[in-house]
Amino acid sequence: MVFTSFVFLFAFLPLMLLGFYVLRFYQQDFLAKVFLILGSLFFYGFWNPSYLVLLLGSIGVNFLIGKIILNANKFLLSSSLNLSGGGGQNSLYLESSPFNPNCTFSSTPKQIFKNPKPYLILGILFNLAFLGFFKYADFFLENFNLFAQLLEFDFAIPLLFNKLLFWWIVIKK
Repeated sequence: MVFTSFVFLFAFLPLMLLGFYVLRFYQQDFLAKVFLILGSLFFYGFWNPSYLVLLLGSIGVNFLIGKIILNANKFLLSSSLNLSGGGGQNSLYLESSPFNPNCTFSSTPKQIFKNPKPYLILGILFNLAFLGFFKYADFFLENFNLFAQLLEFDFAIPLLFNKLLFWWIVIKK
């Protein structure tokens, strides 16, 4: 189903809008969001159901990375609490950890930070790699094959790997 098809314009879109606004009218905001999510998954699965697995996998990875970033930010905010209000030499700090419910007092704040920035970078790199692979892999393979045909370089990839593996084994001995 495409955005310009009659099925989308005259069946799917009106049904989704009607369902969303009816649920919002009865103040069922959570159900309205679930309805839109399920409708979106149906829309993408209608075209090719096998891509739905990829979409759900990407959603799951992004959800997990988001939870890790959120927990890192919570830990960063609750890692030390100044109890004296002054912040000087005689201050006491309450140090807590999400993994250790026992609180301890110390005279200096611990600089233990769980930095969320690497997880953010990991999430961005995952999404760019995912998008790049599925958008450009076929493009690069087609151009590589065309270039190989222009140079009359006819090879089979399994034979190439067998030769490389054989050379590696011979050189290792």
